[in-house]
Amino acid sequence: MSMPPIPPDPNPAEAAPDGASLGQAWPIAGQPAQAPAEVAVVISTVLRPSLLRAVRSVFDQEHDGTVLLAIGCDRLDGGLELEALRRLLDQRPARMGALLLTPGYSTARRNGGIHAGRGGGAMRTILSFLANAPRVAFLDDDSWYLPQHLGDLLRAVDGFDWAFSMRWFAAEDGRLLCRDQWESLGPGRGMYARISGGLIDTNCYIVDKRQAILPLSAWTMVTKEDGSGQDRQMLQMLTRMHSVGWTGRHSVAYALRPGSRLWRLAHAPQFHDRLAAAGRRGLSYDETFRRWPDLTQAMLAYAAEKAATGQSHDRPA
Repeated sequence: MSMPPIPPDPNPAEAAPDGASLGQAWPIAGQPAQAPAEVAVVISTVLRPSLLRAVRSVFDQEHDGTVLLAIGCDRLDGGLELEALRRLLDQRPARMGALLLTPGYSTARRNGGIHAGRGGGAMRTILSFLANAPRVAFLDDDSWYLPQHLGDLLRAVDGFDWAFSMRWFAAEDGRLLCRDQWESLGPGRGMYARISGGLIDTNCYIVDKRQAILPLSAWTMVTKEDGSGQDRQMLQMLTRMHSVGWTGRHSVAYALRPGSRLWRLAHAPQFHDRLAAAGRRGLSYDETFRRWPDLTQAMLAYAAEKAATGQSHDRPA
């Protein structure tokens, strides 16, 4: 008995914008796709040009084990052509593979998606579970790793559920400005100790996802109306439920927006000892500025000087 013909689909699949497919994979040389990499690096991006520097910093890692670079495009309007990223991934080291996810829509609520997190919606969580590696690290598309970063983290996380490194404050042109001695210092430390139990920059984490499963959903959770605070949720969940190691080394470059508060503080070395002391004591910014009013005055004077000369450095987030 012959089967009746299948009627045409009234809702055929649509091509993703700009010819992008749902995803593309680049293999690790000599290794089947089913074989896990030692570690994955997750990047959620809108295709900013700075993404290429971030990717190159992964390629330049001194760690000689296998690495899977998992990149998810929440949007494609950051100014970088997708083909430029593909060409760079073609040049990856033999011990590294890559996964590029381009669903063609954003998962972030502010772009019409479902999830409240402004930094890519659910993309970090999705990629964390999708990446074929037992441990996962994270990298923003405007930050970058120093060469020892992954090796340090993998040694630190051995025997623990997660670990973290420290960070540098950096200029957008690639210059390292100063070590962060007052914000991203770890659980119960730094200027956010009393407010949210501390701070660890997104780029400083490594998580063993065989042990710490639930905290990876924290990348979709927010604490503020503007859709931020996922890193605080991540830290609180990991601290409550899981064992931690740390490198004690500054191995991430966190790019500062010119004109921002952190950018001004990083350019004021005369205050760094006091800021570090405030971080060690867990003082908030408000408490720090009340304790040392000249610090506030210096920041205001700097802003006034730039305004008077027409040198505005601020740009939208």
